[in-house]
Amino acid sequence: MLFPLERLIDRPEKPDLLSIQQNAMIMDALRCMIENEFTQLPVVDEQGNLVGIVTEQRIMRMYYHLVEGVSLLNLPVDHCLAPAVTLPSDRDLFEALNRLKNKDVFAIIVTEGNKPRGILTDYDMTQFFRDLSEGLILVEDIEVTLRQHIEKAFPDEHAMLAALMSAFKYDRRDQSKPAKSYNELSFYDYIQLITNERNWPKFKGIFEPMDVFVRLMEPCLLYTSPSPRDRQKS
Repeated sequence: MLFPLERLIDRPEKPDLLSIQQNAMIMDALRCMIENEFTQLPVVDEQGNLVGIVTEQRIMRMYYHLVEGVSLLNLPVDHCLAPAVTLPSDRDLFEALNRLKNKDVFAIIVTEGNKPRGILTDYDMTQFFRDLSEGLILVEDIEVTLRQHIEKAFPDEHAMLAALMSAFKYDRRDQSKPAKSYNELSFYDYIQLITNERNWPKFKGIFEPMDVFVRLMEPCLLYTSPSPRDRQKS
C-alpha cells in the first residue's frame, strides 16, 4: 500500500468533516453547504452511520420535478438522498483517484466501519499533489544540505567508513564493510548517521539540540522513500 486514505484525511490543514442528519431539512443542508462553500454533504442517521449523500445537483433536480405548492426547503434531506461512493480509510489513495475518474463520481466518502471520517473531491486531490510536489522540492534541498554537512564532517574514506560502522554496524558477509554504504543511504539513514552517539559531536554545533533536530526532520520522512536495501527487506 502506497498511501492510505487516513493519512490524507487526517492532515492538520484539512478541516473536520461536516455531515447532516437524514431528518434535517433541505434548507439546513443548503445553508451548511453555502456557508462552507461545499457542493455535497454526507448524510448520517441518529447513530452517526452513513446513509448517503446530498448534493446541490440532487437538490436542483428535486426542485425541477417538484409538484407546485410543495416547499422544497422544508422537506427532509431524505427526499434528496443519493447513494454515497465510499472507501475504507485503509485503502490506497490511487484507488480513490481511479474512482474519481468516473464522470458520475464527484466525491468519495472515507469511512471507518459504517461512519464517515472524511470526504475527498477532485479539489482535495489537486491540492494534495500540489502540496506534495512543494514538499518534495523542500525535502530535496534539506537532503542536499544534510549530505554536505556529512561529507564535510567525514571528508575522507576512512572517516566515512568509521561513521557508517558506528551508525549501521558491519556487513555480516564482510565485517570490514558497513551494513550500508554511503551511496545507498535514505533520508532516514542520514538522520540515523548524524544522531549516532559517536557521530553526533561532529554535528552538535550545527543541529543541536538533537531532539529538536529529529522533530524537525520527521515531517520530511513523509515525502521520502526507503533506501534500496530497505525496499528489498519490505
